Amino acid sequence: VTECFPPPPGLSDPVHWTLHTKQGGAVTGGAFVPNGIGWPPEYSGAYMFADYVFGRIYKLIHGGDNYGCRDCNPPTSNYIQTDFTYNELRDRIVSIQFGPWGNEGKQAMYYVTRGFEDDEIDGVFRIAYTGEGNRKPLAAIVANPTFGSKPLTVHFDGTGSTDPDGDILSFQWDFDNDGTPDSTLPQVSFTYT
Repeated sequence: VTECFPPPPGLSDPVHWTLHTKQGGAVTGGAFVPNGIGWPPEYSGAYMFADYVFGRIYKLIHGGDNYGCRDCNPPTSNYIQTDFTYNELRDRIVSIQFGPWGNEGKQAMYYVTRGFEDDEIDGVFRIAYTGEGNRKPLAAIVANPTFGSKPLTVHFDGTGSTDPDGDILSFQWDFDNDGTPDSTLPQVSFTYT
């Protein structure tokens, strides 16, 4: 049972509260999304905050003055909390800030992590809104061997390539530079003579 009493004189209730259950463990602060930074309108003025325990980022927007229920068990605020990241990010997010990214006055959200275990990472990471358009894939190629005497047969592997939009990838290998693909497979071998 939760017993909520009016706050003492000179103090006010929190604007929003989270449950310390499987929905949340420890809020580590956050940042308001600045206006005019290239993000969609539904993020304008939203508060982005992280949960240190679960490695999640949430978006908080005002739901209206009569949205919440202070007398409910558990109580709810006038704000709507939604998942911004649906999967766990890096563990132990300790800071969120917005800063420059790209050109044209755009900004990205940067978050800092603090790792304590062997599988956790200390670092600064970026989340940027890139728009609705089709983004370029990221080619990742492994060659083996990478040196040797002629004739040298090299195996090329492009299976590590990714597409940020989840589109199906296609491959075109042109080893003799004649403008015609020598192979369209993700893995291919070529002999240099």
